Amino acid sequence: MDRLSRINSSNGGGRCDLMSASIAALAAVLLLANEASATSVTAGAGTCIDAMNSTVFWGSVTNAQGLANNSSAAVGLSSGATSNRLECTDYGFSIPGGATIDGITLVVRRRTDSASSVMDQTIRLLQAGVVTGEDKALGTAWPMVLTNQSYGNSMDTWMAAWTPADINASNFGAALAVIRTNGTSPNAFVDSLEITIDYTDATPTPTETPTSTPTQTPTQTPTNTPTNTPTQTPTYTPTRTSTNTPTATPTRTPTRTPTNTTTPTLTPTPNQFEDEGGDANCSDNFDNDFDGRIDCADEDCADVFPCSAPQAPVMAPPTLLLLIIVLTLIGVFGMARLQPLPVTKGRDDSSRR
Repeated sequence: MDRLSRINSSNGGGRCDLMSASIAALAAVLLLANEASATSVTAGAGTCIDAMNSTVFWGSVTNAQGLANNSSAAVGLSSGATSNRLECTDYGFSIPGGATIDGITLVVRRRTDSASSVMDQTIRLLQAGVVTGEDKALGTAWPMVLTNQSYGNSMDTWMAAWTPADINASNFGAALAVIRTNGTSPNAFVDSLEITIDYTDATPTPTETPTSTPTQTPTQTPTNTPTNTPTQTPTYTPTRTSTNTPTATPTRTPTRTPTNTTTPTLTPTPNQFEDEGGDANCSDNFDNDFDGRIDCADEDCADVFPCSAPQAPVMAPPTLLLLIIVLTLIGVFGMARLQPLPVTKGRDDSSRR
């Protein structure tokens, strides 16, 4: 009985070791499953255009490209006017295939030059170059200093479905338009439209690591037996434990489908002033603000060289001719006075006698 008790005790210890090894393997699998990482990336637009969907054009649209740099696109608004859409794309994202898009945040850096006069008319995202999802326009007035305004968040997909291919496409982006609500012909300015993508990368497939299960072999302990009767000793036969072999799991790779993009035909955008692009605009023989007056003929160039350079007075032709005649007469008269008077010979001889 003592030998059997020791054998059973040894088998119980083996089962405990097997359970501990199984728990450790399960913990390793759970750790791998939790390794899916959440990532956030931010970028500025590579291209900004005026969508020309209205008659109120944005000027200097390339100033809204890239990250904030205090150089703005601008639009002037008359009473009740709504601007064209300012559309920015080509953000250059590289979201891994198979990732889940968790949220999209748009940050617009903007201002106006007239208090309580300009508001959002539309704030949308562009999917494959088309306005998509929820309109995030706010009903609050724009500030008079450049300020960042956020739309969406890290868990907001704007009521639209997104794939990494949609985000990585060159025609993914954002669009906005503004409306005048008050003031006298206010101007709206946009410095940048930055986009942040929050996504979760694909979960790696856990791979089971084979674990060696120790098998204890019972050890016979000699026992003094008072008789010569042989006693059978049970023998513990080790049992082979099957080991799971990891199976490779195929991963689907998304296929990028090219999208035809219609490129709008750009038309010249009038400046608000003749010299808005610099002094050179006052000598380029072009009507930059489309008001019918070119270069120095436009009052906007009155203080710009060469329009402001003093000019020599020009003498009218009749005045010039009269001056020439007077100068000629003065010259003739002067020459006549310089000649000596003639001497009369007869008068000199009589005086001598």
